[in-house]
Amino acid sequence: KTEIENLFLIPSNSHLSGADLELVNRNNREFVLREHLEETQKYFDFIFIGCPPSLGLITVNCLVASDYIMIPLQCEYYALEGLGQLLQTFELVKRNLNPNLEIGGVMLTMADFRTNLTQQVIEEVRNYFKEKVFETVIPRSVKLSEAPSFGKPAIHYDPQNRGSKGYRALGDEIIKRFDKKEINKQDNGESFLSDREKDILILIGKALTSEEIASKLKLSKRTIDTHRIHLMQKLNLENLPKLIRYAVQYSSKFK
Repeated sequence: KTEIENLFLIPSNSHLSGADLELVNRNNREFVLREHLEETQKYFDFIFIGCPPSLGLITVNCLVASDYIMIPLQCEYYALEGLGQLLQTFELVKRNLNPNLEIGGVMLTMADFRTNLTQQVIEEVRNYFKEKVFETVIPRSVKLSEAPSFGKPAIHYDPQNRGSKGYRALGDEIIKRFDKKEINKQDNGESFLSDREKDILILIGKALTSEEIASKLKLSKRTIDTHRIHLMQKLNLENLPKLIRYAVQYSSKFK
């Protein structure tokens, strides 16, 4: 618990550097973090997971445990170069491990509006990601760099700094965007499910096993099991028997 109301923080330390090696031989090694967060997440409105600047097992665990991926992007050329590899990892995780993972937003940071390069990067990112890019662009600021050395968030260290004002505006955007998504999830019910999830739900209702569903849809059993977990989460069902009962009722609509 921090001195800021309703803000809780779990910092990492040097032990995390060996996590990749420890995870290699674990069963379901990509799902370790998600399993630990399942009981915790109900106590929080938002959980942000900071990923290391690498694409190893730690980052994969973070992506599997998440609903959305938030991409902070420095307004410089080399940041664009690394973005391609990140998007490839995102697609692999979404296809094989976490089918509900979405790009929640792209945050443009460390912008130096005096340079043409910054303007070019902003334009290129907005053209590619469209509405996924947040309107707020965080400028370069010495005060933002100083804040960590004083152990404070930038918006508390110097609230009137333009960088702090930018992060407050970005925070407002994030709340508006994700509150709307959660409302849509609750209001839409089954319409929020993807076509593949609806197909799986129908087949579960027809008493097919995971192996039979995987064969029918030409997917792996592991992918089907992952979809089942996400269906229970999306439909607010506590266990597999309740999912099966729900699926039986749902599939009866298509007889």
